[in-house]
Amino acid sequence: MRSSYRSGMALGALWMAAVLLPAPAGPFDGLVPVAAAAPVGLPAPRAGETDRRERLARILIAADARSRRPAAGEESPADPGPYGVVDADVGRTRGEKAGLEGRLAKARSDLHGMAEASIRSGHCTPVDLDGLQGETEGDQGSAGTPAVSSGGWTRPLLSYELTARFGSAGGRWSNGHTGQDFAVPIGTPVRAVGAGTVASIGCGGPFGISMVLRHDSGWYSQYAHLSAPIVPQGRRVRAGEWIGLSGTTGNSTGPHLHLEIRRTAEFGSAVDPVGWLRARGVDL
Repeated sequence: MRSSYRSGMALGALWMAAVLLPAPAGPFDGLVPVAAAAPVGLPAPRAGETDRRERLARILIAADARSRRPAAGEESPADPGPYGVVDADVGRTRGEKAGLEGRLAKARSDLHGMAEASIRSGHCTPVDLDGLQGETEGDQGSAGTPAVSSGGWTRPLLSYELTARFGSAGGRWSNGHTGQDFAVPIGTPVRAVGAGTVASIGCGGPFGISMVLRHDSGWYSQYAHLSAPIVPQGRRVRAGEWIGLSGTTGNSTGPHLHLEIRRTAEFGSAVDPVGWLRARGVDL
C-alpha cells in the first residue's frame, strides 16, 4: 500500500509546536546565521547550539507524530481534509492557525540553517534523541510503528509522497537519477530499511548530510539530504530504527529523502529501490 504525505500539518501538531516552541523575539539562540557560518576546519558547535538543535528536532518529531493521531475521543474521517487529521479545536481562528504554522516553519528553517552550518564547519555530528523513538511510538500505537516484512525490511518513512524516481532524466542528474525521492518536511524521522551497521556518514557534497548502512545481506542503503544524523558511524541498527532527520542539504530543490539501494558502499552501484523493496515484501 502506498503511503502519501498531505501538504500542511494537523492543528494538533501545530498547537504542540506552539507549546514547545516559544515565540521568538529575534534569531534563535545558538543558531549560526548563514552569512556568519564558520568555515570548514573550525571547532565543533558549542554546547548551547547542540542543545538548541536537539530541541528543534524534538519539536518537529512531536509535530510529525501528532499529524497522524486524531484528537482524543474523535474518529478519523474518510477524508481527513487539508491538515491530514481531525482538527483538534474547530474554534480556533485562521489567524491563530497561520501563526502556529509559521512558527513550525521557523523551526524547520532554523534546523536547516544549523545543518548547513554543520556542513561548513565539517562537523555533522548526530543529534542526541536517546529514548525518544520508543516514547513516540508508544504514544502513537500502531500508527507510529512501521510494518516489517517477513524478510526483515521496511519503509524508510511512515508518511510521504513519492517524487523523482530511479532513472529519471533531468538537468540535476548527469546520468539519470540514482535513487528514489520521498517528499517530507524537514525534521521527519528517517528509518533504516533493514538491520545493519552505519558504514559512513557524509558531511557535504551533492548528497549533503548523508548516511550509508551496510546490511547483513551484503547490500547497502544510502539516505541523503538529511538535516542531521541520529546514530553515529559504526552503530548497529534494526529495521525501522530512526537513523536521521530528513532535510534539504546538498544538491536539493526542496525537503525530501533520497534513498539508494546499492550493491556496494560506493556511488554508481545503485539499483531501483522501489522494485528492490517490493521484491522483499515492502510496497512504497
